[in-house]
Amino acid sequence: MLSQQISTTGLLVLLGLATSFTGLPGAEAAPATQVRVVEPTVPGTCLFKAVNPFLRAVYHHCPPPLTDIKRIRPYRNPPRYPWTHPVRCLKTKGSEDTPRKGHDIRYCLYSDSVLGGLHGVSLLTAPEIAADVVSADALEDRPYYGGSRHRDFVPGPINGAYMIQPTPGKGLGVVAARKIAQGEIAMLDLPAVLLSKAFLEDTAPLPRRRLIRRGLSQLPAETQKRVFALSTSTGGDVVDAILGTNTISLALGMNQLHLGLYPELSRINHACNPNAYYRFSHRTLSIEVVAYRDIQPGEEITISYAQLTLSRTERRAFLQNNWHFNCSCSLCRADPDAMTLSEDRRRDMRKLQATLVQASRSGEYDLALLTAETLQETTEAEGVTPLHAEMYDIVASIHLDMRNFNQAERFGRMALEAWERFDSVDDSQLVAARWFLSFVEQARRADEAERLKRERDAADEAAMEDSLEDFF
Repeated sequence: MLSQQISTTGLLVLLGLATSFTGLPGAEAAPATQVRVVEPTVPGTCLFKAVNPFLRAVYHHCPPPLTDIKRIRPYRNPPRYPWTHPVRCLKTKGSEDTPRKGHDIRYCLYSDSVLGGLHGVSLLTAPEIAADVVSADALEDRPYYGGSRHRDFVPGPINGAYMIQPTPGKGLGVVAARKIAQGEIAMLDLPAVLLSKAFLEDTAPLPRRRLIRRGLSQLPAETQKRVFALSTSTGGDVVDAILGTNTISLALGMNQLHLGLYPELSRINHACNPNAYYRFSHRTLSIEVVAYRDIQPGEEITISYAQLTLSRTERRAFLQNNWHFNCSCSLCRADPDAMTLSEDRRRDMRKLQATLVQASRSGEYDLALLTAETLQETTEAEGVTPLHAEMYDIVASIHLDMRNFNQAERFGRMALEAWERFDSVDDSQLVAARWFLSFVEQARRADEAERLKRERDAADEAAMEDSLEDFF
């Protein structure tokens, strides 16, 4: 029974980012730790640095100082202090198999029980990562998020897109309640818990579990109920089992790996030929589930827990090792010809992705454009086409590198229009798309000024030569 119900939840993996939670309880001796209540002080200047330089313009100011302020925030406005509970920390030595070995490290529990309309979140990480989250305004309520002016952001279905209900052989699953168009956002979700992978590696099991349980206890009762109702794929400690089965991998701060528990997202089952995928927003900490293709009413919404370009053998081994089930999705049950065709396309996708990156880096722009076009055709044939806006971004950037300003502007505007239609909870893509268009115009003017300067210099040089000829 477990082998089929496991697919109700799971560690969702895209592009090889994820690391398994397997072995979390830990049998080996762990470094010594001590627990103490501390004021959440992070001295120094603004620590936040956006991972993507295009997005740095989104963040206009540093977070409020975390010293000399109240330990508990009784209300949201004015946003003096982002945490609703006293901060507790573990002080430990770095683990034996990491560069942190021998250094004193502090990991702290930060809880905001009113995030997302009393959804709440508990963050267990290093203080500098918590400062990054605050500086990105990820915990601040807004009248609307990004382009989503027609709705408030709350976890759950968008415009009644789906229902959570029993699915044959899989336990609970997410089923479309109406037609969901390709590229449409069907689900929004906020994290209940965010855990630093380094925190899990560096801390002993007992104090680690104690601090995680405290973080869960500081969430609203309804969020706690949703977390403990999630499925598990292993025995042992119930919290370890829930986190091990239901977390996704994501990066916070300067690309530091964390695990996020998103209760609504965890209800989506796996398929090797999924009809949806998820996107993580650094700015809001939210997850958006987006349709790869049109999803019909009554059709189950699925995502891939494994990297799409893995072979069938690799995917099945990955799922078995991490969630202990044999996939029985439609692709795994397909006839040999259909399965072989899918394997060929996914192998081509992997090669095309590598070629696109290499060609762009080496300045082989004609090859990069051709590869981008072929990649989009291949993903469309396989039914896993990414957002057109993302492809327009890539093509526009390539044309800019080639100094084809008209084409760069054309695809840049197409990307901007596509991001506006996408209606994301995170407006950083819109900001980046607008910035790109303004940069194209600046580059065009600079290129034109350089061209005119060369023409003037050439004319002056010709005039000088004529003068010399007349003189002699």
